[in-house]
Amino acid sequence: MIGQRAGPASDCLAWTLHQLGHAAQLYGAYERAAQLHQESLAHFTTSDYPTRPPTAYHGLGVAALGLGNSDAAARWFAQRLALSQTESNLASLAWCLAGIGSSAALDEAPEPAARLWAAAEQLQQVIGCRSAPSHLRDLREGAGSGAQPAWRRCLCGGLGSGSVNAA
Repeated sequence: MIGQRAGPASDCLAWTLHQLGHAAQLYGAYERAAQLHQESLAHFTTSDYPTRPPTAYHGLGVAALGLGNSDAAARWFAQRLALSQTESNLASLAWCLAGIGSSAALDEAPEPAARLWAAAEQLQQVIGCRSAPSHLRDLREGAGSGAQPAWRRCLCGGLGSGSVNAA
């Protein structure tokens, strides 16, 4: 198979698989996305560039969120978060906080979700980076799915009211 050895070919294959995983996520094919990100991780770990595996961790976190597996998502984002700190990658740090916030929302934990999302957005503003990737915003806001936004489900569950009136 192409890219079985370390080096530029393996790195190129890893990035290709990773981007295909993103494409699968955009189409809501989260199982396929997870498979592609797992394959990319295998190639990233044989790459000459040790900072590449965290990219796959993030993709795996998003795929786990899409599949409704908040525990796995939080673990993948936490792995990426730890490496983001050692790499001084503040944009990645912000995106991981947003991802872990989405995991908390999926678990209907409103306070941690709100704190993590707020911290992510504050960090993004301070460092001047773009917002968390759209797939995290979509999960948070329910964009395009017709589902109630995660923040609203959290708030409703957290308050026990069952509904939130739009202002």
